[in-house]
Amino acid sequence: MLEAEIAEIFAKVGQIDAAQLTPATDLSDLGLDSISMVEVMFAVEERFDVSIPFAADLGPLTFGGFVSQIADLVQARG
Repeated sequence: MLEAEIAEIFAKVGQIDAAQLTPATDLSDLGLDSISMVEVMFAVEERFDVSIPFAADLGPLTFGGFVSQIADLVQARG
């Protein structure tokens, strides 16, 4: 499942408990610095074979909103 896989990426990069990530979790509340967020984005791009647009609106963003954006990219990829 997409959400679970993305949660695992956040957990690995941010050294956080994936169970704390709910759709309503504000990404800014995770305490990840900008470098960690870039690492998350690169890992997500690699895992799902998508390209997150540089101009993507990533903030303020919830975990659910991020997952939704990635789902849209995966679907558009075909």
